[in-house]
Amino acid sequence: MAHIDPRLAALLLAHAASFALAAPVGAADAAIIPFTPDRWTLSEGIAVVEHRGVQAIEIPRLPTRPDAVLKGPAFTNGTIEVDVEGSTGLGPAIGFHRRDRTTHELFYLRPNPDCATRPDCVQYAPVTKGVLLWDLFPGWQAPARYVAGLAGAVIRAGVAIATGVSVTRIAKPGRDWIVATSAGEVSAGDVLVATNGYTDGAVPALQRRFVPVGSYIIATEPLSDAQASAVLPHRRVAFDSKHFLYYFRLTADRRLLFGGRAEFSRPDEDTTRRAARILRAGLTTVFPDLAARSIDYAWGGNVAFTRDQMPRAGKLDAQYFAGGYCGHGIAMSTYLGELIARRIAGEPIEHPLFDDRFAAIPLYSGAPWFLPLVGAYYRVKDWVQ
Repeated sequence: MAHIDPRLAALLLAHAASFALAAPVGAADAAIIPFTPDRWTLSEGIAVVEHRGVQAIEIPRLPTRPDAVLKGPAFTNGTIEVDVEGSTGLGPAIGFHRRDRTTHELFYLRPNPDCATRPDCVQYAPVTKGVLLWDLFPGWQAPARYVAGLAGAVIRAGVAIATGVSVTRIAKPGRDWIVATSAGEVSAGDVLVATNGYTDGAVPALQRRFVPVGSYIIATEPLSDAQASAVLPHRRVAFDSKHFLYYFRLTADRRLLFGGRAEFSRPDEDTTRRAARILRAGLTTVFPDLAARSIDYAWGGNVAFTRDQMPRAGKLDAQYFAGGYCGHGIAMSTYLGELIARRIAGEPIEHPLFDDRFAAIPLYSGAPWFLPLVGAYYRVKDWVQ
């Protein structure tokens, strides 16, 4: 390679059951590095083998995630050419910007038969302190702006939106529905319940099927340009692979938004303060260089989970519904919202997420008594994994 930087190292990491790497073939000025034990530090379980007539290293899929680290030279700008053969799974990865075995960046392959039309065949993900911060596309959607845009669109179409009004009862004494609210009654030919994580006793059937779970976010003080570039160099939106996951991004004014399932309880002033302390500790673990940065804002809201963690739409007790998005509501509520609207308009809709026989959760009537047990279970799973 034209330039060697001793601060960087290459990491070859197996996600497949087994794969072989053949020696690279480069241009005249390239460094050809053979796959021999004297050039690589090989984790336990990796073997130097002959594969298709060339010397290669074979990396099995093991819980220890064995890797092969190049000794000595490393690369900055340039090209790495390597022949890879994976048997199954995610495929192999090349690691770079490697600080140590637990902190580096990955460029990996996900073999698919239609890679020409699928951008996820080649993926990038950073690893920080052993946590995979998987990220496919560097894009995001601000929920508040999206909701404001939708509201503006429907108002322009002639729809009336009533804010700050609670529904206390829904009944159908005759041909039409009567929706009792804190501001009076409304009659309607059809009712769509789209309350998701805020479903209450006004719709008891749906309340027995949706579990509200708190989700919380903190925001740091504005970071310097250098700090923001070091935290997320390309302003990617990231989340990790834990069950108690963290998700984070930079704002336009260079604050780091850092969120997660820090508290299962419904958000209020006390739970938000507790969640903010938990998230602050998590932020410092993931980004120790930000330990001295202050937290300017903290807030929370409910998401809704179903028993099998799949959203649903359909009809219960003659009322249309859609919800249970399990933290993916921006995309799935838009999608199911369109489908349920078409069904209300009379179009027959066949879809695997439409479920008019959506079963209630046993021994559950809306107060999620089991969440502490669920939280303990997933914390143990995170610790084991």
